[in-house]
Amino acid sequence: MAIPEQVETEIQKIFQSLDRDRQIVTAWEQALKVLKQHDLAWSQLMRCDFVGVHPCNRGGLGLQGAEVHQLGLAHCSAGYSWDMASRGATAVQSPPAPEDAEAAQFNQLMVDLDDGRWFPAVTQLALLSIGGGHSNAFLRAIKGGCPTPHSELANSDGVLDAGHLATTRPGLAKALEQGLEWTVLHWRVAAAYPRLIDVGQAALNTKPSSDVSELEVLLTLREAAKLDIARGRPINWDRCRAEAARSQPKCASYMTALANFVSLGASELLEELSTFKGAFSASAGASLGPAFWEKAAQLKWPGITQYPLVRAAVVKANVAAPITKIEHGVCKLLSPSDVGKLLNKPFATSVRQSEGVLEQARAMCDKHLHDPSHRVKLLGQLDCRVIYFLLKKGKQSLEAREYTSLAQIGKALCMHARNAVAYDCARTAAASAFTMPLRMRQT
Repeated sequence: MAIPEQVETEIQKIFQSLDRDRQIVTAWEQALKVLKQHDLAWSQLMRCDFVGVHPCNRGGLGLQGAEVHQLGLAHCSAGYSWDMASRGATAVQSPPAPEDAEAAQFNQLMVDLDDGRWFPAVTQLALLSIGGGHSNAFLRAIKGGCPTPHSELANSDGVLDAGHLATTRPGLAKALEQGLEWTVLHWRVAAAYPRLIDVGQAALNTKPSSDVSELEVLLTLREAAKLDIARGRPINWDRCRAEAARSQPKCASYMTALANFVSLGASELLEELSTFKGAFSASAGASLGPAFWEKAAQLKWPGITQYPLVRAAVVKANVAAPITKIEHGVCKLLSPSDVGKLLNKPFATSVRQSEGVLEQARAMCDKHLHDPSHRVKLLGQLDCRVIYFLLKKGKQSLEAREYTSLAQIGKALCMHARNAVAYDCARTAAASAFTMPLRMRQT
């Protein structure tokens, strides 16, 4: 099924208008109207265990387990309305094989990152959500009997239970039995117009002071910058900031600091941050705040040599702050002054050696670890430990341990990696590669 020429013409006109007037909600509504007229978009009931998440959802951030249960609590506390839960539920039809491989891998990774604690895997990928994914994942969590941190939702065993929750909530019972009502886009539309997926997500998230996270904004800024690079022109950061501000995020007031951080480069490290948050963030919706991002964007070491892995690790270490170090929704384990210390001369050697350790660890994991969830967990843990060691924050971290040297941290990584290789691959030859601790790079 090819995209009709008339649709192509109309969609391009909508994009041109969007570039001119920035009215993202209008653009999305106009696009949906065109697509529905040509049977390229429709409404459809779909059970929760047949709906996954689109790989481009929230800039690749996907589902965050803590947010799934937090949203579920909000829905259930209000009585649970099936109509409200279905509002904004938007998805792309899952493409046929082999085009569905990326989506399948992405959805499995999200489950693997938290070992299925927050929500179970889908039965079959029929739809890939770009809106309403967290609401749908909460239904999956109920059907899967997942444990929940919210006592208001848990039964006597501390888990989500359909009988316990749905008895007095007919809307929830309907959602569990029939699923939500989704606005569905034909998979060829998403393939032909990937920008339309971004437009849809931004439009669905647009509301006064929306819940779009700092990390989602970082990813949006990165994608906007990549567009300029692909066109062979200098990055227009004013345009990038305007693109990221369309969904009216709470962090709009410090958008410049976020853009400055992205401008420091190392785009692939933002991908690491997106998967890291799903596995390590202790609180749904917690931010790092303007002062932290302003200081993080100033992490530019004197001279030519820079340390992008250390810079990204600083962000990870604060994202992974324990609940006791989150104040008014802001992670406070690392203060701006803590971050600034890494630029001081006494830290120069340690920062250089830390970058070497982080770099070597990635090379070794890329070579020997085949499960991406293991890579995320091992490197995320390593990054946090290194920063906590440098700044003497180990006792205040979730692990509550102060490492005495980078060599000790490297040795712990080798042990965990060796176990992961043996468990995941059952290949003793690969496992033996981790028998020696990481060496400190002296250059």
